[in-house]
Amino acid sequence: IDRTTGMAAESQLFGYEALSAGQTFRFSLQADDNLDPTLWRTLLESLPGQARLGRSRSAQFGRVQISAQAESALETPVDAGTELTLWLQSDLLLEDAGQACSTPHPHLLGLPEGTQWQVGKSFLRSRSYSAYNAYRRHYGPDRQVISRGSVLRYSLPRALSHDELQQLQHGLGLDIECGLGAVAVNPSILSQAQPAFPRPIAVQAV
Repeated sequence: IDRTTGMAAESQLFGYEALSAGQTFRFSLQADDNLDPTLWRTLLESLPGQARLGRSRSAQFGRVQISAQAESALETPVDAGTELTLWLQSDLLLEDAGQACSTPHPHLLGLPEGTQWQVGKSFLRSRSYSAYNAYRRHYGPDRQVISRGSVLRYSLPRALSHDELQQLQHGLGLDIECGLGAVAVNPSILSQAQPAFPRPIAVQAV
């Protein structure tokens, strides 16, 4: 407070919007198969423990406890013949001829020539945002992405092989290393008109 005026000093009074203490979040950690196993083990051993996340850490915000859990394997993609369903688990960043693209054209996903996007059977939302880079202390360039939760349906000219289905599940689009492009391929939960939720899989701490 400015003692001379009794009002808030310039740029000194502001509020916080923060996540409440006690909440639990889950994330997965993945790496390419050619990563040095020793480096991978070192990373897994150093990750658990206390850490500080987010901003205003000096004001006692952002203290978290990280623990490792045994992760179940990815669901094996189901062969649905010439029908393909992609359920985005994270935002999807696509570029067409060097320009950001919010339309999931089949060729941008590496699908066979002749594949058609079924617009009427898809659910698509998009958004634009700029991610904050804590190391550079600056916001990065704008990202125009297809939002996670979107469902994309395609008609294929032929059934995809097992390897092709597995390749789709390893990530789509750009910035996969930043967590974008995660996708569930032909998920069983969307195999019928009314989604069927399976029973949760119990995990054990390691």
